[in-house]
Amino acid sequence: MSVSEPNPFRMEPLKKIVEATDLLNRELSWLEFNARVLHEAADAANPLLERLKFIAIFDSNLDEFFMKRVGGLKQQLASNVRELDPGTDGTPLQQLAAINAKARPMVARQRRLLNHELLPALRQHGLEMLSWDELRAGERRQLSEEFDRQFFPVLTPLAVDPAHPFPFISNVSLSLAVSIRSPGDAAPRFARVKAPHILPRWVQVPKTLRFVPLEEVIAHNLDRLFPGMEVVESYPFRVTRNADVQRNEETAEDLLEAIQEELRERRFATVVRLEVARGMPRWMLELLFEELEIVESEVYEVEGPLALRDLIPLAGSVPLPSLRYRPWTPATHPRFSHSEDEETGVSGGVFGAIAAGDILVHHPYDSFATSVQRFIEAAADDPAVFAIKQTLYRTSAESPNMQALIRAAEARKQIAVTVEIKARFDEAANIEWAEALEGVGAHVCYGVVGLKTHAKIALVVRQEKEGLRSYVHVATGNYNPETAKLYTDLGLFTVDQEIAQDVAQLFNMLTGFASIFLLSALALMGHQPAVALGVEWLVVAALALAINTYGYIQAFRLRSSLYALTLIRIVGGSLCYLAQLVGAVLLICGIGVGITVGAVAVVATFVYLISGSWLLIMGTITTADSLVACAVNGGAAFATIGIVQPGSAAGQVNTALPTAATYANENDSVAFTPSGAGGANISAAFSLTIRQL
Repeated sequence: MSVSEPNPFRMEPLKKIVEATDLLNRELSWLEFNARVLHEAADAANPLLERLKFIAIFDSNLDEFFMKRVGGLKQQLASNVRELDPGTDGTPLQQLAAINAKARPMVARQRRLLNHELLPALRQHGLEMLSWDELRAGERRQLSEEFDRQFFPVLTPLAVDPAHPFPFISNVSLSLAVSIRSPGDAAPRFARVKAPHILPRWVQVPKTLRFVPLEEVIAHNLDRLFPGMEVVESYPFRVTRNADVQRNEETAEDLLEAIQEELRERRFATVVRLEVARGMPRWMLELLFEELEIVESEVYEVEGPLALRDLIPLAGSVPLPSLRYRPWTPATHPRFSHSEDEETGVSGGVFGAIAAGDILVHHPYDSFATSVQRFIEAAADDPAVFAIKQTLYRTSAESPNMQALIRAAEARKQIAVTVEIKARFDEAANIEWAEALEGVGAHVCYGVVGLKTHAKIALVVRQEKEGLRSYVHVATGNYNPETAKLYTDLGLFTVDQEIAQDVAQLFNMLTGFASIFLLSALALMGHQPAVALGVEWLVVAALALAINTYGYIQAFRLRSSLYALTLIRIVGGSLCYLAQLVGAVLLICGIGVGITVGAVAVVATFVYLISGSWLLIMGTITTADSLVACAVNGGAAFATIGIVQPGSAAGQVNTALPTAATYANENDSVAFTPSGAGGANISAAFSLTIRQL
C-alpha cells in the first residue's frame, strides 16, 4: 500500500462512522419486527390455521405497540417535548407521523391477506367465517333464538342525550355505535352497545364449522334492545388506551399499591387509537372524535371484523388437525427418565439425578413438565425439603408451579418468592398470585425499586445425610408450562456450592437490604479466580489500614480534647479494614464466604469514613489545648467548624463565624458562645485562631 493512499482499515472517529441514516428508530424497528410476524401469515409453506394464528399475533402485537410505544410518545407530546436530536429519533411528532405512515400499509396488508386469501382457503376445508347475510334463513333463526336466550340478558344499551352522558369506553373493548330514531323524528340519535368479553367472540352455527362474529349477531337483533325505536344503522368500533402510565417508584411508600394504582389509571388513560368498520358515517366519526378527544389521524378504518387477536382460540380449537403444525411431544431428559418412579432419597428421584451431576435442559425439546415443573413439585412434597426460594416473572393462569408453592407453604416449609408485579400486562395476574402466596404464609417481595427482576432462578434447600444441600435451577424463559412448549430456552440444574452461594446471596439482596451496587461490582470481577480477587482485595485493604493507622498515630500525638471521639472512629475503622483483610485471606484460601465477610466490612468501613476522622490525617483541623485552628481558603471572611463539647446535648457544636474582615487576619482570636442542637445555648467560651492559607 502506498503511503499516500488512505488506509481502509484506519478507525474513523465515531461521529463520522455513525451517520444519522445508520441509526434505527426504536419504534420503527419494532414495527419491522411485527412485519416479520405478518410475513409468517403470508407464507404459504405454513399450515392455514397457523397462518391464521399469525394474523392474530400481529394484531395483538399492534395493540401492545399502540398502548405502550405510541402512548409514551403521546405523553411526551402532551408534555411539550418538541425537540430531540433530529439525527436519531426525531421529535415525538415526527416519530408519530413516521409510525402512522408505516403502520397503515401493514394493517391494510393484514386485512387483504385475511379477507382475500386465508378465509377463502379455509372455506375450502369447511371452516367458514360469515356475515349475517351469508347465513341461511334457518341458521339466522337459530342464532336469533340463541341471542334471546344467551345474549339479550347480558347486553346493556346506552343512549347518548342530555340526560345520558357519553359512556366510558374501556380499553380494547368491542362496541357497536348505533343510530336510532324515534317514530316521527327525522334526526338520528346515538347509542352504544358493548359486546362483553364473557360472550363468545365467534358465534358458531350448531353442528357446523360456520362462525359469525359476535357484533354481527348483536347488530341484526338490535330491535330487541331498542323496542319501539327505528334502528337506522350500526357500526363496530374499538378504542386503544395509553398503558404507559408513569410512576415514581423511588417515592412510593408501597410498590404494590403503586402498581395497583397504575392499573386503575390505565382504565381511564387517554385514547391513542380508534378502530372503526369501513363505511361509518361522518357524523358518527365526529361524535367519537369529540367525546374520545382524538383527531382523524388516530382513526384506523378497516374492512372486516375488529379485534382479530381473538382468532387465536378459534384457530386452536376447531377440529382440523391437518391445518396445523404436526404436534410435538417434548422428550423427558435421559437423566430424569431413569428416576421417574423415585420420590425420596438422594440416591433416586429428581434430586438424586441432579446430585449426580449438572443437567442442562433445552426447551421445548426437553420436557418442561418432567424437569422444571417436576423439580418444584417434588420439592413441595418432599418432607426433607426445608426451604424453596424462587423468582417469578410470568406464569400461566392455572400454574402448577404456583400451586406447588402454595402447597409447600401450607406444609409449613420456608417459602420465599420474588413476584415481579411490573411484568408488562401481567401485573394484575401476578398481584393475584402474590396475594394467594401471602395468604398461606409465604414470604413475598415485589422486586427491586426502579428495576425489573427478569432472573429465572429457583433454590431448594434439602436435608440429607451429609447435612443441608442446596439444589439450584437457573434458566432463560419463564416458569410457564404453556410458553415452554413454544419458546426456545435453556435451563441448568446444579448442586454446585459456589453457584448455590451466589443464588442465596441474590435472594438475600431481593428480599433484604444487600447493596445491589456492591454485588454488581463483584459480578464484574466474577471471571477472576477467587485467589486473584483475594490478593487484589488484600493489597487495597492493607494500604487503607496503613493510612488509617497513620491517622491513629496523629491523634495520639496531639492528645487533644477531640482525642477520645477520634480514637473511637479510627479504632473502629481499623477493625473494619481488618475484617476486609480476613475476607481477602478467606478468598485466597478458596473459602467462598470470604466475599460476604469482606462485603459487610466494606459497608461498615464506609460508615467510619464519612464520620470525619480523615480530617486529622489531611491536617485541615489541628488542636492544641483549648484552641481550635481552622484554615480559611483564599482569605474568605468566615469558616464553619465543629467543636466537641463534653456534656452537651448533641455532643458536637456546629458554629459559623460572622462574615467580618477582622476574623480573616492571621493569629486573630475571638471568644464566643456556640449554639447546641435545637438552638439551645451552651454556656462555654472557646478561643479560635483563624489562620490565613
